[in-house]
Amino acid sequence: MLNNGYGYLKTHYFPMSVLSSPEKILEEKLQQFQDNHVKGLIIDLRDNKGGYDQLVANIAGYFVKEERFYEVTSYYNKFTKKFEINHNETRKIIPTKPSYDGKIAILINSQTISSGEGLPLVLYVSF
Repeated sequence: MLNNGYGYLKTHYFPMSVLSSPEKILEEKLQQFQDNHVKGLIIDLRDNKGGYDQLVANIAGYFVKEERFYEVTSYYNKFTKKFEINHNETRKIIPTKPSYDGKIAILINSQTISSGEGLPLVLYVSF
């Protein structure tokens, strides 16, 4: 938490990990921010290089009130030389507790790429 009463979260990437739980860390931080009645939340995604798409959908669940579509995965087919949609790999955002519905500022820059762009898009559409 910052001295000015705002919560602050920074992540450089969204890792796929079996050893740690980024969602659990976020859950603990959000609960701490709510317990301290933060004025708002700053999510710093500057220089975020992306990562595991499902993790972004899971994290977004803390900021939405209803289930929603996140993405359908597509792959480049080297034989057809086209991107093809894989309808079997659809991701949804499912509301998760503790949910946060206060003020949010998202910091991005020209180095915020790939999955790093997903969370800002979801939050932009949500608010």
